[in-house]
Amino acid sequence: MIHSFYLDRGPVAQHGRAGDRDLMLLTTRSWVRNSKATKFPPGPSNFNISPEKARIHAHLCGDGDLFIYIRKRSPSSRRTSWSKDTNFKVYTIEYNNMSLALRKQFINDVKKTYGNVYIYERSRGKITIRRKEIYEEMVKLCAKNSRKWRIPKEILNASNEIKSTWLEAFYDDEATVDVNHKRIDLKSVNLKGLKQVKLLVSDVGIRSYINGPYERMWMLRISSNEIKKFYETINFVHPSKKKKLKILVTAQ
Repeated sequence: MIHSFYLDRGPVAQHGRAGDRDLMLLTTRSWVRNSKATKFPPGPSNFNISPEKARIHAHLCGDGDLFIYIRKRSPSSRRTSWSKDTNFKVYTIEYNNMSLALRKQFINDVKKTYGNVYIYERSRGKITIRRKEIYEEMVKLCAKNSRKWRIPKEILNASNEIKSTWLEAFYDDEATVDVNHKRIDLKSVNLKGLKQVKLLVSDVGIRSYINGPYERMWMLRISSNEIKKFYETINFVHPSKKKKLKILVTAQ
């Protein structure tokens, strides 16, 4: 869980205009100014599971985080706000991945699914979104922390296309492609969630098995004889993992 507090500054933040925006990260030692905000036009949002929403959920289960923090209203904000509360909740979604391709995919999926959203692209591969609607929907879909995330029935009972889409995004974040041993490994501290991943993998026609625990982590393994099926059914977007998978497939 990340325990950081964010404060909007300046007229852009107050009036909600598109363009650059300063994002102040408050730590115990210093203020760090380091952000851009992107505003997208309004778009649809519902509880139907589209491929984009499936990927968002998978990425949050993999390299994401959801949390709420309390921010104190400024005196001017209290004068203009309909609420007289001195504090208010900020609903936060974060995705952290060093792959530019995956971050672009995540942003595009959020844009298509939720429309009018400020997306903060910060250094070190981190994307931050503050919107209650997205937070609450993803929590309902069980996109929680590393030990508690689950795959909801909306995805478990979805078409194979949706299942493959979810698996692609999750494997992009969490999988290791072992070229030497010709296998794909997926490690997690969440055994219940990993068993659900194994179920999806089976649903799309790929055999896998779970080993462990190893240092409190379990491993879902896809062996060499299933690599080609993985390539044809799931595959990767992550550039280096995609390249390694191609090497394994070509070598067969």
